[in-house]
Amino acid sequence: MKVKLVVAHPRQNSLTFAVMNRFIDGMKENHHEIDILDLYHDGFDPLYSLEDERDWQNPNKQHAPVIRKELDRVLAADAIVLGGTICLPCSKPIWIKYGTWVC
Repeated sequence: MKVKLVVAHPRQNSLTFAVMNRFIDGMKENHHEIDILDLYHDGFDPLYSLEDERDWQNPNKQHAPVIRKELDRVLAADAIVLGGTICLPCSKPIWIKYGTWVC
């Protein structure tokens, strides 16, 4: 299985990265492929611009190359795992796997 792992934490020596590394070890032991997107390291821009919104319903919309690259990575995955500190009532690292919250 090909897994897209999205992680968000500014420090690589954090609990988030420790959990992520253990997750990766387990996935590799079971012969799964991991594609990691580190939102901090890769310079992810969370702002949603007017240009992003333009023609959003057009299935033939031509996205910027950086957007197209990430869309292709997401579409290639069999599963998506999100890991990082997420702003919710419990402000500790939360891991989401297949729609399941793990606090």
